[in-house]
Amino acid sequence: MDCVITKTTDKAKEVHKICAGRQQVLSIDSIYLRNLPAADKPLPHIKVQIRGYRPPGNPVFARNLLHFTADKQSCQLVFSQLLGDTIVVDTLDDANSYRQTIVKYCACPTLLTRNGERIRSSGKFGGTQNSALPLERMQGRVFGAPLPENYYKAGNKIELLENLVIAIQKREEADQDLKDQLAQEKTPEMQEKVRECQESQEQLDLIERKLGMGLTGNSMPSRPPRNSLNNNNEPPPKRGRTTVRSVSPAPSSSSTTSSPGTGRGTRRSQQSPSPSPSRQSKRRKP
Repeated sequence: MDCVITKTTDKAKEVHKICAGRQQVLSIDSIYLRNLPAADKPLPHIKVQIRGYRPPGNPVFARNLLHFTADKQSCQLVFSQLLGDTIVVDTLDDANSYRQTIVKYCACPTLLTRNGERIRSSGKFGGTQNSALPLERMQGRVFGAPLPENYYKAGNKIELLENLVIAIQKREEADQDLKDQLAQEKTPEMQEKVRECQESQEQLDLIERKLGMGLTGNSMPSRPPRNSLNNNNEPPPKRGRTTVRSVSPAPSSSSTTSSPGTGRGTRRSQQSPSPSPSRQSKRRKP
């Protein structure tokens, strides 16, 4: 039910015009008061005085479930017009059972259930027209007073407490894991593994000291001597002479007693690849 209530018919016409006729409107001054049910009207099963009958579902008039915080007289007038003698019961089975009993004595008004089902005064029920929409689709068009401010404060505190409980549970799980880990380290199997690891480390340190790797880490082995043999037990090939400029004050004897021919050979070796050993021997003979 989606209806706008106004106090006068002129205001109702204005709302109707603004909404282009798409909104239901009801003015209070257009309600016929004699058709309204009395405030103290009894329920049908009480009116007909059925002996020993205990109605199922706790039936009650829907208008008596409403509480108004302001303009009580006008609100009672409006909801008496809209709801009439509609009765609210707990479930659909309770509503059908109540109707079967009442129709034997008098007409039964519309019955509503607390989960949104409806049995019309004609007896029809079921279908989308006789079922309430889910609350998420009502878009706030639900009867009820706004929730107090303390409700939201309590909701925030509840959320914080839930987060605190989760944090405490995680802390306890972490402490238990730590205790299990420490207890596992004290087992004989784990102590044996630790001892084997220490022995292996000591052996590795001993081997590194024997190889001269204790201080320098994984150092490369020293270069073999120049006159060492290769894999085929052959001496390495001879190379041409190259001039080496010494920084020390005392030059070597080989560099001071070079012949003119040797000097020419030295200059040639700097500009071109080193000559073969046969050509060097030919230059040395004269």
